[in-house]
Order: sequence, then C-alpha cells, then structure tokens
Amino acid sequence: MTVPTGKPLNQVAPPVLPQPPRDAFSPLWQDQFNNVLRLYFQQLSNVQNGLLSPVSGGASLFYPHGTFRSITTQTLSAINTATPVQFEVTPAQGEVLNMSLNGGSNTELTVDYAGVYQINVNLQVRSTTASAKNVYVWLQKNGVDVANSARRVTLTINGGTPFFYGINIELGAGDVLKVIWGADSTNATLNYVAASSPYPAIPSAILSVTHVSNVLLG
Repeated sequence: MTVPTGKPLNQVAPPVLPQPPRDAFSPLWQDQFNNVLRLYFQQLSNVQNGLLSPVSGGASLFYPHGTFRSITTQTLSAINTATPVQFEVTPAQGEVLNMSLNGGSNTELTVDYAGVYQINVNLQVRSTTASAKNVYVWLQKNGVDVANSARRVTLTINGGTPFFYGINIELGAGDVLKVIWGADSTNATLNYVAASSPYPAIPSAILSVTHVSNVLLG
C-alpha cells in the first residue's frame, strides 16, 4: 500500500472559463466549459480529501511555529528579581513561521496571527552550591504577568537539573510574550554546556511555540 504524504493545500486556483460563442450553441465550447469546471472541482475535492485524510491530513497544513535556543549561561543580578530568559540563537530555516523574537538578547516573542499557542520551555537549571534554593518560571504578555502561569523547582544539590515548562495561552496578533525567571539565590543559573564528543551541546534554554487552534470570534 502506498502511504500518502502531506502536501501544501494551496493548489486551488479560480478557473479561467472559456468565452462563450456569440451567435450559436457550440458543443466544443460546452465540452471545454465542463472540463474546466471538472478540473476545478477535482482540486477542491483533493483539498477536502487531504484535510480529512486519517494518514496525512495534519501534514498538509501550515501552523505558525518557532523553535528558539540560548547557548549562553544566564545568571541573575539579584535575588527575587524578574529576569527575561534570552533565546539569542537565530532559528534555522524551517524552524520558524509567522512569529519572531526581538528585544534585548531576543527575549520578546511576537506572533503574527491570533490563536491559542502551545508554549514549551526547557531550561537547564544549575545550582552552584548545595544549599536549598527555589527557581521560578512564568510568562508575561504585553508586559503583564500571566495569572497562574508560574512554576517552581527547588534545588537541593550542587549540580544541574532539567526544568520543563509547558502551557497553552491565547495570544492576539502582535502580542508580545516573555519567559521570565527568578530565584531566591543568585547561585542558580541557566547553564550552557558545550559539545563534547560524542554528545552535542546542551542549550541553557529552549523555547518551542506552536499555534494549536484558532479562537472563537464575537
């Protein structure tokens, strides 16, 4: 069995209908007219079949998305201070669509389209002392803390701890989103680890953003 693969569903163009004869009915013109409409309806049918395919329907769609990283060890200037997480690595081609990061050290995510977005943040948190410390992560939208968006991890050893943060959030076109972190000790860092054979580098922060749904109007 041949497994269908996803294709862009943008291959439908308005039909160019042949000019009708001026003086009398023409079977040739009628055949051309019918054939043009047949091809157009076939394109529409292909789009519908692609969207409803149980194998590759989703692969036929383009969702706004982005993946951003930091290869810098990030520190805190003071305890209990809201500090934007930076993602200074420019995304490779294909890793970003309809969104951008800007602001100082690329800390501000701006989306082009309104909708519900899935936000996934991976932080490589490191403690440089063995004393207990709390690290907090949350979101800001347009400069305002997002209610109930904070997460906390408590570090009790000297070493690194991966910290995963995931949330869905509704954004409007042009909204600015920031990932914020802070801690009750400046001995907590977001730690970058350079590549060392046979292992690739470990970014200090990774941000993945995916549009998952439109929003209801009205």
